[in-house]
This record gives sequence, structure tokens and C-alpha cells, in this order.
Amino acid sequence: MGIIIAWFVPAVASQASFLALNSAPSPDDDAKSAITLVNNIDPESLGYKRFGTHYPTSFHILIQNQVVAQGHSHAIAPQGNKLSICYEYAFLWGQYRGKKEISFELEPNQTECILTFSWHDPNRLQLSHAKVVAVKVLEKK
Repeated sequence: MGIIIAWFVPAVASQASFLALNSAPSPDDDAKSAITLVNNIDPESLGYKRFGTHYPTSFHILIQNQVVAQGHSHAIAPQGNKLSICYEYAFLWGQYRGKKEISFELEPNQTECILTFSWHDPNRLQLSHAKVVAVKVLEKK
């Protein structure tokens, strides 16, 4: 019986190493998982209505610590199906400012997501083909 076990162990080990070699991620997998995020936030949507309409003196969207300008897109490779986007704003040249990080869970097999903004939405940022998982206030003055 000991000889039979010795014969099966090399077969199992070679099969395991064969599976490990074939399951290694390829560069094509990274290219397939890349998502294009389009910043579709227009200046009119940034108007805050309270005793008139006020617009921020600065407003930035940060994706993976890179600023994405209005109307531009940014290709990213999210970690799994999670993605965090940060926005920061300032009114009256910095007298009132804030910064939030919003974490999204992406729907599977997406190649493009469109980012919009609304002060009326409690999360402020909306991302197509994704749902909000967490909101973290980083700064508020």
C-alpha cells in the first residue's frame, strides 16, 4: 500500500503545479478589468442654492490621487469591484471647505462609468453602474 501512495503523490503534485501555472493572471486580464471613468460634472450642477445660487471657488475630483478635470476621462484598474473617489470643494476662497471620500461597489463587467454630482443627493457623487458602499468625511470647515 505504501508504494501505491508514493505513485499517486507525484501525479497530484504535478497536477497542482500545472493548475497553478495555468491560473496565473495574464496581462490581458488587467487590460480587461480597466474601467474608463468620465467626469461628467458640469459647472451648473455645482451651484448651491441658499439665499441665491453660490458656486464653489474651487472643486476637484480625485481618483487614485489624480485630479480628473471636468469633461475628461481617466482609465483605472480598480481593486476587485471596489473604487474610492474623493471630492473637495471650497466656497468664498476657502472660508467654507470640505472633502469627502466615497467608496463604490462596481457592477461586474463594466468598461465605462460616468460620474455626476448633485448637492441634493446625500452622497453628492453618483457613479453609473455602481452603488455607494461608504462615505467618509475627510475635512469640513
